Amino acid sequence: MKFKPLLLVLLLVSTSGLNYAKQSQTDVQLANMIHSSIQTYYTDRKPSGTILIAKAGKKIAAESFGYADRALHIKNSVQTQYLIGSTTKQFTGAAILNILYEKALASGIARTDIIGLTAAIKADLHTPIAQIMHMPGWADQITLHHLLVHSSGIPNIATTRDFKDLSSNPDDMNKLIAHISTLQLDFTPGTKFNYSNSNYFLLSMIAQQMTGKSLAVYMQEKFFEPLGMKSTSLDYGTVNDLKQNLAKYKNLARGYEFEITRPDAPISEIKKYEHLHIASGAGGMVSTAPDLILWNDALYNARVLPDFLVEMMLTPHIEGGNSSFHAYGYGIGVMNYPGIGVVYEHAGKIPGYVSNLVYIPSLQLSIVCLSNLMYGGDDIHTATKNIRATLPADISYKERNARIDEEIIKMYPAYATNEKLYDTRGFVNYFLAKLPQLNTQS
Repeated sequence: MKFKPLLLVLLLVSTSGLNYAKQSQTDVQLANMIHSSIQTYYTDRKPSGTILIAKAGKKIAAESFGYADRALHIKNSVQTQYLIGSTTKQFTGAAILNILYEKALASGIARTDIIGLTAAIKADLHTPIAQIMHMPGWADQITLHHLLVHSSGIPNIATTRDFKDLSSNPDDMNKLIAHISTLQLDFTPGTKFNYSNSNYFLLSMIAQQMTGKSLAVYMQEKFFEPLGMKSTSLDYGTVNDLKQNLAKYKNLARGYEFEITRPDAPISEIKKYEHLHIASGAGGMVSTAPDLILWNDALYNARVLPDFLVEMMLTPHIEGGNSSFHAYGYGIGVMNYPGIGVVYEHAGKIPGYVSNLVYIPSLQLSIVCLSNLMYGGDDIHTATKNIRATLPADISYKERNARIDEEIIKMYPAYATNEKLYDTRGFVNYFLAKLPQLNTQS
C-alpha cells in the first residue's frame, strides 16, 4: 500500500513545467511552515529532547533541546537514544501480523494468494488465546484481535496493587502472567475500547510462544536489522544497566522529571528506572528520531509488511471511546483532522520519557517528538487520581482532561506555567492545527 500525498497525486496528472513548479512551491511552503512552527512554538520554552520531521523519508527539519545527561553536561542531539514507551505498540502489532503471515505461508498458502492468506490470518486473529497460552477461563473468550485493539477487558496490570512487587523480579515473568490471569475482566471482550498495557504484555509472551524466540530477538531479525535501525532495540534491563554494560547504548539519554506543582520546578533524574523487560512489547523500546523515520518510511510503503497486511494494521477496527484516539488499528491510533485527512499516530510515556510518532499520508510527512523530561512528583499524581475519581465515568477524554487541569491549577497555580515551559511533545498538535493552511494556500 503505497501512500501518496494528495497534492502530488493531483500534480502527477500532468507533467507540464507549471505543475512541477507548483509541486516545488508546495514543498518550499511546507518546509518554511515547519521551520516557522518550530521556532514559534519553542520560543520561551525549555524542553529537553529531539524533534525530527521528514517528507517521503527525507529530513526537512531537526532540532534538539536540553541535556541527555545533566551531570555530565552532554546535550541531546538527533542521534540521542530515548525510551519511547507505548510508541512500541505499533512494532508489536506489526510483529504479530508478520508472525501470522509466516505461519500462513508455512501452511502451504502461496505468497500470491492474497485472499487465502487474508482468510488464514483473520482466522488466527480471532482464535481464543487459550489455544496458544495456558491461561484461565476468560482466555477462551479473548482473541489476538481483542488484545491488539484494547478490547479484551483485561485491567491495566501497571495500575494493579501487586504490580510493583511482581515487577521487581523481572526474571520470573510467569508470576506476572499468573497475576494477570487472576484479574477480573472489566467488560465482555470485544464490546468496547479500554487502553490497557496488559494486552501488549500478553502479546509479547504470545509472540515468544509462537516463534520460540523473544519478541526482542524477533524484532531485531525481522525489523531492525533489515531496515538499518542500528540504534533501536527491545532490550533487557534498566537505563543504568544498558549504559553500563553495552556500548551500543552510549547515546542513551537519562530520564528526568520536573516538579510541576512547584514554582521553581526543580528537575531531577528518575530515581528508579523502569525495567524494559517488564514493559516489553507494551512500551520497552529504545530508539532514535532517525530510526523512527526509517520505520515510518518502510511501514507505510509496505516494506515492513505486504500491502494487504498494512491495510489490516491501519484499519480503524474500533472507536477510541474516552481516549485520545478517534479509532484504533493494530497498535496504532487512527485520527482524522479537518483539512488534513487521516493521520496515524501513537504516543508513549515511561518514567522520564515521552514520545510521539506521526504519519500524515496526504503529505507523506513523518513527525517524531522524543523527550527525556516529563512531569513528576507525588503531589500531582495523587491530585490527578483523586480528581479523576470524582468525574462521571462517561465524560469525554477531552472534557475529563480539561476538568482535571482546571482543578489542579486551582490547587497548584504553578502547574500551567511549568507544563508549558518544559513541553516538547505538544508541538505535534500545534503543528497539525496549522497544516490545513498549506492546502488552502496551494
